[in-house]
Amino acid sequence: DAATVPEQASAQTSDEATQPDQPESAAPVIQDADSAAVLARLNQPGQEPLTRDPEQVQQAELARSDFNRAVAELRKGNLATAQARFRDLATQYPALSGPIVNQAIVLRKKGNIQEAYDLLQKSILQHGKNPRLLNELGVLSRQLGKFRQAQVSYESAIRIDENYAPAHYNLAVLADLYLHDPVLALKEFETYQTLLPEPDKKVNGWIIELQRRAARTQ
Repeated sequence: DAATVPEQASAQTSDEATQPDQPESAAPVIQDADSAAVLARLNQPGQEPLTRDPEQVQQAELARSDFNRAVAELRKGNLATAQARFRDLATQYPALSGPIVNQAIVLRKKGNIQEAYDLLQKSILQHGKNPRLLNELGVLSRQLGKFRQAQVSYESAIRIDENYAPAHYNLAVLADLYLHDPVLALKEFETYQTLLPEPDKKVNGWIIELQRRAARTQ
């Protein structure tokens, strides 16, 4: 869903695919040193989210109307217009991460996965405390075969906001289909269900199957 404030949310939830579309590499590793260092720091115990500064709050208020118009274009499928508007917003309001995350979503929808990934990589040092940015980076990392980096991205998003359901869902899918870790997948799907207004029946079915598989590994 669209963000009510542009620096806090992307225009829509970034859910992973439910079927694998890439083979898992034999020993996936984090390949990008800069983002790896940032994500590792975010995962350290006791790391607290940064407080929004006054400049960020002010820019969010100023950008709100234009941001909502850009979101509307994205929802209508007008990707070129949405991309241009989000790019302009990112230039005009550099303290905000929402326009950057949404640019990445537009690029992903256009099939430009590497370009979207590179955009978030360049932004992570400044905006790495946005769980939606980290979640989107996880989606893109998974699509590029960077499975361990995807895991760290989702886990970093969860450390910042433990109630951010999409990161739990995406981590569960990653664990099940790509990391082959049914215990982790079960834990994350169960957490995801607790964050929904009503449990997802399809996810309930997956949980039952994962419980059977996890029991067989014990």
